[in-house]
Amino acid sequence: MKRVLGMILALMMIVSIPAAAFAETYDIANGDISVESREDGQTVSQRDWNTDTTVIDHQPDSAPVITGSSDQYGIIVSTNEGAEANVTLQNVDGEYLHVFGDGDVTITLEGSNTFENEFSGVDIYNQGTTTIEGSGSLIGIATGAEEQEWMANLPDDIINTTGIYVGSETTLDVESGSVTGINQNQDLPGLNPGIGFVEGAKLEVGEGVKVCDANGKDVTEAAVADPTVLNTSAVASIKTQPTVINHKIAGTALQELETVIKDASGNVVDGKVNVEIYENRFVQITVRTADGFYTEIRGRVTLKDGALVFLLSGVEYTLTADNVLIVAMRNGGTVEVKLTDEVLEIIRGLF
Repeated sequence: MKRVLGMILALMMIVSIPAAAFAETYDIANGDISVESREDGQTVSQRDWNTDTTVIDHQPDSAPVITGSSDQYGIIVSTNEGAEANVTLQNVDGEYLHVFGDGDVTITLEGSNTFENEFSGVDIYNQGTTTIEGSGSLIGIATGAEEQEWMANLPDDIINTTGIYVGSETTLDVESGSVTGINQNQDLPGLNPGIGFVEGAKLEVGEGVKVCDANGKDVTEAAVADPTVLNTSAVASIKTQPTVINHKIAGTALQELETVIKDASGNVVDGKVNVEIYENRFVQITVRTADGFYTEIRGRVTLKDGALVFLLSGVEYTLTADNVLIVAMRNGGTVEVKLTDEVLEIIRGLF
């Protein structure tokens, strides 16, 4: 009899456990993930469009954790008025993140979370507040789109592409963590900001959170008063932890690295080289020579068999024996950057 009573009590305890206790982890590599919050609760669905297969169909989950990597799948978070969606991103590398609906959304960041595609890595346009919290990072990247006829017909004050897009009826509230928008579409007509705030959008930040423009300048006060000030920045960030390494973590070390610029004939020429490395291992090398030549070389750092490999402008580069990175420029010349032990330690710490 005691055993039967014990089983009944155990079953009663299981039934009474909040739904959050059953929170699961979902891998974006298995398909697009949809988190939908309504008045009667929150569900998670997942579909693999390659095989036209439903992996998960409206599974109740009030606190899902999404992780994994995919260059073709993304995440959609939607919420009804009066409901609040909650989701944790844990080292996600996906194609897109869309947030929409009539209610509020809370996104908790763990580790580095990056979304990138041609036009916009992250779209936040719910008619409510999207709160960012946690100790991780959210990075939206517009990787580069070809100019199309419809773009040329838009006025300059309309955002064409953006690393992170914030809609006109949205309040973005960054309480902790970091949010960074990177846009590589600067040759397109119109505005192509890192973080694009449509007129009417609002920005709020928690205590100690700073808003920075593309040059790392603190524009917190101006941006909170009028977030559209970020619309002219190729890279913009809102953070409690430093995201742009050469502005914060390494000080000016990356700008003071030993560099050599050579022309197409191999002759050394005068100029300046700036190296930027971001939390998601994105790299940008900017070269300006005394004769007016200017170029930006962009890409990522990866690890292969324990060695650092730089995939820049579609070409793989490895360090020489003395830790020099030699990269080709579009004018036929090269730029040589000697990475110090301090910088290499910082880069390896991103993996």
